[in-house]
Amino acid sequence: MKLLVLGHPYAVAYLQRKFVVIQQVGANVSLRLLVPRAVPHPFRTYPHEVHPQLTAEQVPALRSALWYSHMTYLLDPLALAQHLRTFAPDVIHIEEEPQAFVTVETLLLRRRYAPQAAVTLFTWDNLLRRRAFPLNTGKARLRAFSLRRTTAVICGNSEAARLLREEGRFTGPVTVLPQQGLDPVEHAAHPEPELRRALGLDASLCVGYAGRLIPEKGIRLLLLALGGLLHLPWKLLLVGSGPLEREIREDWMARYPGRIVQIPAVPHEQVPRYLRAMDIFVLASYRTPKWKEQFGLALAQAMMVGRPSVVSDSGAIPEVAGPGALVVPEGNVAELRHALQVLLTSAALRDLLGQRAREFALSRYAMTAVAAGYCQVFAQAQELHRRQAVRTGAVERREPPEKVLVQ
Repeated sequence: MKLLVLGHPYAVAYLQRKFVVIQQVGANVSLRLLVPRAVPHPFRTYPHEVHPQLTAEQVPALRSALWYSHMTYLLDPLALAQHLRTFAPDVIHIEEEPQAFVTVETLLLRRRYAPQAAVTLFTWDNLLRRRAFPLNTGKARLRAFSLRRTTAVICGNSEAARLLREEGRFTGPVTVLPQQGLDPVEHAAHPEPELRRALGLDASLCVGYAGRLIPEKGIRLLLLALGGLLHLPWKLLLVGSGPLEREIREDWMARYPGRIVQIPAVPHEQVPRYLRAMDIFVLASYRTPKWKEQFGLALAQAMMVGRPSVVSDSGAIPEVAGPGALVVPEGNVAELRHALQVLLTSAALRDLLGQRAREFALSRYAMTAVAAGYCQVFAQAQELHRRQAVRTGAVERREPPEKVLVQ
């Protein structure tokens, strides 16, 4: 199978590992991964990288423009058309939303330069928020255009799959899979005594969070909840960057002297070490009119390293957390404080939930299992596209619609 992939996250070599493993578990998968030369991000610009187990030919960098957001950027159309024509993919996999400009661009070019290719999309969208005119009309038309030309869709959470079905624009196969898989070796559950000592955590119970430091991730709620537990020997480890950094340094560290350790965002490959330095992981996200939690990768990583969690019931979080977490209502500081107190005062419960979390993560988020799931979708899409091509124009030979399975 010749697999051509587009998606701005894969400018980062660490995230390209998914396709390294897809080549290992798939049957004769030949890969072409098209990425922008650079991906702007609020915290930094990510330059084009190539994973050590891939080649520059497999991961070419294309010029891009219109980087107002990941929804508006476009790739160099001449270069994209050239790759579609010369690589001649069997499957084109697009890891951008259906209404993203680059998705529409790719599908327009595919019609001329790679009509033989089945198309699969990955979507996170578990909100499908309504926009005012004329953006609502533009978004609806772009989504409809893309979904009509897509063979199969992978959704990052079950709610996204439900909303996609209710929207009524896509009737083909839908599968629920994580966007990223995790390496169980990299996410081993051993302790990190040296790192804890270096961070000043060795004599404390460490409550932790890793990710963007933004209000909707529940950072303030966590800090307020911990304020009612000052009689317990906790310290808070925050790993990440964002607009709340200054507030944490100038306000919250003064309120809780000696209790908070804040580390700026670390490279992807270092995140498991900091998660292992924690005793309890917290993800207290709450929804806003424009956003709600779509997965929570750091939560899955914390589970894989065997850490118990306290999480809110916002968005996809309970689905991701499974049996390895205490779940509290989003925005409820009192319930969050109570759950933290229960875990801080019970080593036995921390051990039990940590064990359950790792077992659940190994069954759901291990890289080989996730890669195998993607390969199954690609093979299904390729066969379905072939059958649709054979039936084209044969009105009298219409067959029953494809049975749809949401996993």
